[in-house]
Amino acid sequence: NIGMNHDYLAYYWDKENGKTDISTHEGVKSTSRAMNSSIVSENLSMYERLSYNRIFGKNYVDVGATFYLNRAFNQSETDFERYMFFVWNADWAYDGRYAVELSAQYTGTDTFAKGSRFGFFPSMGLSWTVSNESFMKDIEWVNNLKIRASYGETGNDQILNSDGNADYYPYQTLYGLGYNNGGEAGAYFFTIANPDLKWETQVSTDFGIEFGLFDKLTGTIEYFRKDSKDLLFDVSQPTSAGVSSIVKNIGKVSNSGVEIDLNYDILKNKDWSLSVGANATFVKNKLVELPEEMKENGYISGTKKWMEGKSMYEFWLRQWGGVDPATGDGLWIPDTEQYTADNAAYAKTLVTVDGKTYTNDYTYAKYDWSGASTPDVFGGFNFNVGYKDLTLAATFSYQLGGKVLDYGYQGMMGTQEYGYAQSPDLSKAWQKPGDITDVPRIDATSTHHTNVSQGSSTRWLTSSDYLNLRSVSLAYSLPKAWLKALGGIKSTRLNLTAENLFMIKARQGLNPQANFTGLVYNEYMPARTITIGLNVGF
Repeated sequence: NIGMNHDYLAYYWDKENGKTDISTHEGVKSTSRAMNSSIVSENLSMYERLSYNRIFGKNYVDVGATFYLNRAFNQSETDFERYMFFVWNADWAYDGRYAVELSAQYTGTDTFAKGSRFGFFPSMGLSWTVSNESFMKDIEWVNNLKIRASYGETGNDQILNSDGNADYYPYQTLYGLGYNNGGEAGAYFFTIANPDLKWETQVSTDFGIEFGLFDKLTGTIEYFRKDSKDLLFDVSQPTSAGVSSIVKNIGKVSNSGVEIDLNYDILKNKDWSLSVGANATFVKNKLVELPEEMKENGYISGTKKWMEGKSMYEFWLRQWGGVDPATGDGLWIPDTEQYTADNAAYAKTLVTVDGKTYTNDYTYAKYDWSGASTPDVFGGFNFNVGYKDLTLAATFSYQLGGKVLDYGYQGMMGTQEYGYAQSPDLSKAWQKPGDITDVPRIDATSTHHTNVSQGSSTRWLTSSDYLNLRSVSLAYSLPKAWLKALGGIKSTRLNLTAENLFMIKARQGLNPQANFTGLVYNEYMPARTITIGLNVGF
């Protein structure tokens, strides 16, 4: 078989009529009326696919090639982007036992300078279905056994500017006019060129085993690793540089772990059925390599600090120490390496509580590693129970070991804004000498700022562990004997489904599922829904 697909699309965006096929655009002419319009943006894309596949004997072969070209132009913002790729693939399978998949992608983009615009990204997959071998025929308790491995590379050229929009020209110096000095014309440089930029590359490898045993147990155990090298990031620059940041390829990150998925049929007979399942993913993130200028002191990225050997999701925060029982001041662990008692201003802030020295001024608080936002393990489990025509099923999800910086809670513990919701935990605030609490006295003095403006301290760091009842359903199928009396109806099934009935977590209102960065603002909780349904088949 030989197949060929051809797709060509071109359109422009007309201010008056919206998206229009460019082949019908004739300037100001129109078959129905005269108009005066302008092209705001234009997009041109082309897709070609050629494939060949054949079965001969016990062999199956599939080879193909794909070409894609896209050009986008925004006249109002003078943004122009070109993107193209060639993909070759060759697949071979033999007798349901062996399979090989090969592919390679050659991709080009004008996001980078001419010498770095094209990248080559190969991939390969191998599998061996051991259970289909002749020497496995007499091993009846093995229903399925498959070993697979893969290697693949992908490229990333996506870069966002400070406004969160796509940056099409990071390798060029760009400037804006109109920044005059009195009567003299002036220009302002928005970005500084980096002609050495190149593709960010993700290298993925995995090795897995799929199995089915005793007609009851099925599962998968897989080891995976994903290395991202030549990461594209906005790197902060000193004020003397004239720009706040420059896009660079700055290092290598590794994500590796193990994923386990198991399902077991406990009971299955004429009337009853019972099965359970569970999956777990263990993942570790590590910064393998940073540029020379960052190796010694690392790089501060918001609430994280990047250091070789550490996770890029490791919090780097000022250390909260609690509340002074005598005064109600908020306390922090002092940075004794940067400040000494010879500093009179610093010395005045020192407080001793239970033999330990603290500072009541946030300015002198110590920065330190404070745990990672990535969980040690996450996954889910489920069960299904059936009795005759009645079934009950439930699915849970969970996460263990990570942390979140709860900005939403921090905002609700502040008192400096009017008309904002506040946390009931404010009722636990210190009120008189001797009170033991973790909420300082309610004020916002210029000296201490005891309960506000400390969003980057460990005071707001919270466990991201949770257990969520994601869904539960109860279903009943009417017996076939009943349906015969109705005539013409082959099946009827009534079901009741509820989603997100409850979540066990560290704090009410917290959504620990938000993201892996560990920064939680005013996140909405997953909606709790209840659905009743009736399915009828004729």
